[in-house]
Amino acid sequence: MMKKNKILLVLGCLSLGVGVIGVAGSTFFGAQGAVETKAADVQAAIWDFTAKSTNSTSYTNRWDYGTSNVCTITGGANNNGGWAYIRTGGKGAATTVTGTSTMATKTASAAAYTKILLTALNITSGSGFTMTAITLTVASNSDFSTIIDTVSGVTVATSMTWTPTTGTSWPISSFYKLTYSWSSTNTSNRGMDVQTVKFIKEGTVVNPTSVSVTLASSTLSAIGAQTNATATISPDTASDKTVTWSSSNENVAVVDAQGVVTAVGNGNANITATSNAVSSVTGSAQLTVSGIASATVNDKTITVARLGFGTSYVSGIAGLDNVSYKYENVMKGISYNDCLQFKAGVGVFQNALAYPSPIKRITIINNSEADIKSTLTVGTSTSASTATTFTRTASTVVYDIASLGSYSFFKLADSSSNADYLKAIVVELISSSTVNADLDNARAFATTFLEQTATECASLAVTSSNWSTVASLWEASFKTYFSDEITNGTYAFALTDIQKATERYSYIVKKYGYTNFMNVTLAPAHVTPFASVQEDASTAMYVLGGVAILASSAFFLFRKKKHE
Repeated sequence: MMKKNKILLVLGCLSLGVGVIGVAGSTFFGAQGAVETKAADVQAAIWDFTAKSTNSTSYTNRWDYGTSNVCTITGGANNNGGWAYIRTGGKGAATTVTGTSTMATKTASAAAYTKILLTALNITSGSGFTMTAITLTVASNSDFSTIIDTVSGVTVATSMTWTPTTGTSWPISSFYKLTYSWSSTNTSNRGMDVQTVKFIKEGTVVNPTSVSVTLASSTLSAIGAQTNATATISPDTASDKTVTWSSSNENVAVVDAQGVVTAVGNGNANITATSNAVSSVTGSAQLTVSGIASATVNDKTITVARLGFGTSYVSGIAGLDNVSYKYENVMKGISYNDCLQFKAGVGVFQNALAYPSPIKRITIINNSEADIKSTLTVGTSTSASTATTFTRTASTVVYDIASLGSYSFFKLADSSSNADYLKAIVVELISSSTVNADLDNARAFATTFLEQTATECASLAVTSSNWSTVASLWEASFKTYFSDEITNGTYAFALTDIQKATERYSYIVKKYGYTNFMNVTLAPAHVTPFASVQEDASTAMYVLGGVAILASSAFFLFRKKKHE
């Protein structure tokens, strides 16, 4: 009997042990996948101003932001949707002006928020503008006549947090308003550039377990061509479905924060989405870029007309002469519409891929504002390291890059507190001695041609306003001259001289546009490059007939006297 009881005791203990292990096992060896955990910080709502709303406003208007009852804004601006933020502020005057801007929810909250987080790109302080305070007001009604809580005294910064003055959360069905108080003596637009305002609640987090990526098009065939990448998060109940985009090869393609993919050069690149909640959860899709022709060693001329920019700041990738260029915060000038305008302090223009050979010279054709500075850097990669600062003291600045070393990348960046204006950027490349000699001869020929044309233009008082009239006169003269040449059997002579002139004229005008052509006629050598182009220039031939007449008049006078 004693032995039987001992056996039962042992079996009982074993049963208890198995039970304990079973309970423990459900905790330590539970199912893998979406893990739910209790967390204090769960995003319940957001004002996302990086989405570039199409609404526009002046600082004095009251307007609605977003299409889903997001918020109402007063005293804010967003540059017709061109900014990835809302600027809360205004304009000052000769004396200090104070004001307020507000953002308020349009509908009652669906949750009890525990905190509010603000993230801003920057505050335009130090320019006569100061953001003095930002106050949170919580009310039970949309006109904020019944106040529940007021939270003030939070230090103004680009990252701010507000929490309840009493308790741990504000009630469900509350309305929220941020009031920005500022003072300014600056007559330009100034303020805090707010990107997001997040409303946090306490809740359960469901982590993502997988990400799949699809591309609207898996192949691109031109520099600057774009396609959209889409990330699908599993499970569908994941609390945070945001991702960070990246490219495995930015020499092939780049991708922005919204998943827009842009072609840079030939090759393959994996476009990857990484979960912001769980960094180990990723997904990719392969993009192929092909069919982009190789760049030549001919001179590269960059103007705003060739880039085709409008009068709003843009960032992206552009292709000129089969070269990829990366730009940030640049546009067509508003006051100087023949210029490439760089946004103060942040405007950048550079080549995204190496030139086919090292840079020989870079010529910057500037606007006439001599008090603005920009920085030119050159290097062996996009992170150019050798810096040279050029000062706008002359209309044209030429840099001998080859004397600094062998560099195939350049970067121009606005480093001032004012917008920067460039009429043209001309990049000359080094190649074989034979090609180099040909290019230099062509550049010298083009320079001589411009100098001769400048003399003629001066004698005829040619300006952009009377160009059409003068061109018509030259065209009429040319037709008569051309007819005489054919009749007298000297067509070959006429064609040779006229073709030389018109080829260069066509190249220059198409590269710079007529206005820029007139502006650089007196510039030094190397400012106006010439590539070996054979273009149909019939219209330009008529216009340049006068040039050929002057060049050949002596020949015909000599021949006439000889026959007499």
